[in-house]
Amino acid sequence: MAEQDPRANRREAIFPIIGSTLTMLNLHSHTPKGCGDVFCMCAAYLLPCIILLLILLLMVGFNAYFITLSLELNVNWRIGAAVVAMVFGNAASAVLLWAFLGVTLTGAGYVPPIPWKYPPRYVGDRSDFQPSVLAPIEGFNPNSVTQLNYMNRLRYCVPCDQFKPDNAYHCAFCSRCTYEFDHHCPVMNNCIGRNNYKLFVTFLVYAGIVGFLNGGLLLIAIFVLEVGDYNILWLMLPIIMVMVAAPPFCFGLLHVWWVYHGESTMSRHVASFNRERSRQPTRQQLERRRRAHWDAVLGTDRRWWRMILPLKPRWLASEETV
Repeated sequence: MAEQDPRANRREAIFPIIGSTLTMLNLHSHTPKGCGDVFCMCAAYLLPCIILLLILLLMVGFNAYFITLSLELNVNWRIGAAVVAMVFGNAASAVLLWAFLGVTLTGAGYVPPIPWKYPPRYVGDRSDFQPSVLAPIEGFNPNSVTQLNYMNRLRYCVPCDQFKPDNAYHCAFCSRCTYEFDHHCPVMNNCIGRNNYKLFVTFLVYAGIVGFLNGGLLLIAIFVLEVGDYNILWLMLPIIMVMVAAPPFCFGLLHVWWVYHGESTMSRHVASFNRERSRQPTRQQLERRRRAHWDAVLGTDRRWWRMILPLKPRWLASEETV
């Protein structure tokens, strides 16, 4: 019998772990079945842990500066101003951490097999609709849809073996269909969909606001409150904050613009392929789609304080969320 190469055995043991890590296993779509799965899931959360560590390090630097400044000052109003700035900065950072944990620990909202393994009712305006040949004869789906596939049939997910609600798409990383699917975020190691899209956008916007706010407070303290020559090392801290905050803030504003127009990352991607064969919707149809998108990803309870805080969308119990 030929002797096996031990290096080949090591490669065979390592490659499945690397492959599982690259699939970005998360706690919402995967249940670990052994030590290897637990290790792969922990490795997949490396990027979120780096983001969390960066936020905490910037908070530590922010507090270290203001505590040091308060101990060095001997004028009451300057000390009071430093304490107030530190309180405001920490409150804003706490909201940012709240948003980060919310989008990481909240599932996107996966489409359940019951009742979606049964065909929904089509209520769209397409006259060329073709009844699905995959429909099982037993069972009932009380939901309705308005979207069809390229064959003018009900949209069907082969991997999940079920029909799709409107704006639901299959996530290859989660191996599940997601309501109001936007994208799978590797930085958060989470699918972004109906239940956590608002949290995701809130985190992006707050990342920019908190970075600009704390950076501005540091600059004011350095050039106004501080007495004598300032330390160049402390001056680097607000610059780093602004540089880190700018990209997610711009990305968040882009998503706010898309939400206002009733669009998402996935809907824009799909529209780019369907532009040639799709009919131009009327203004009333666009307005209905926009309102429906708001209800789906922002909830029907859109009081101002719920919109600005990193709270999950809330729907009235009597309203349909599909």
